Amino acid sequence: MTGRPDAGLALFDRQRRQVTHDFTQAQTIENMAFIRGGAGEGHARRRAAMMAIRDDDERRRAYLLKQAMFDSLDKARAIG
Repeated sequence: MTGRPDAGLALFDRQRRQVTHDFTQAQTIENMAFIRGGAGEGHARRRAAMMAIRDDDERRRAYLLKQAMFDSLDKARAIG
């Protein structure tokens, strides 16, 4: 960071924008794949995947951290 008082804010803004964009893109791709799968088959696959996450403590924790964007903190630090 430079000596500018707003340098930290500029870094935060750049990190936040990139991480949010990446997260939104990944979620959009996942949602589109779900939609393309069709109501019957697509919903059955999605439900099975969600049930598997629900029943596995590690997968459930990873999923929740991803959805809450906590796992994005490491990505934001790498953007610095």
